[in-house]
Amino acid sequence: MAIKGSFVTYEHANSDELAYRFLNKNISDFCKTWNKRVGRNLASHTTTDGHSDDGEIAQVFADKFWLVLVALHRNMLMNFTRY
Repeated sequence: MAIKGSFVTYEHANSDELAYRFLNKNISDFCKTWNKRVGRNLASHTTTDGHSDDGEIAQVFADKFWLVLVALHRNMLMNFTRY
């Protein structure tokens, strides 16, 4: 349990650091943080929702991103119509 807690803490710290570098448009430090976190091996095998082809993974991401946008839009419309 302690190992899992340490891992989660490490992941959150790196995510916060990456977000901070990105949002502040500090691309050089963002790239250094990114490389420190994921390494330079860009040829690693990636599978997302059972898909390993780059185009299919991009489509899975686009579909999920679209669902999030639609949900946010509906939420905004519901909140807007209340007032």
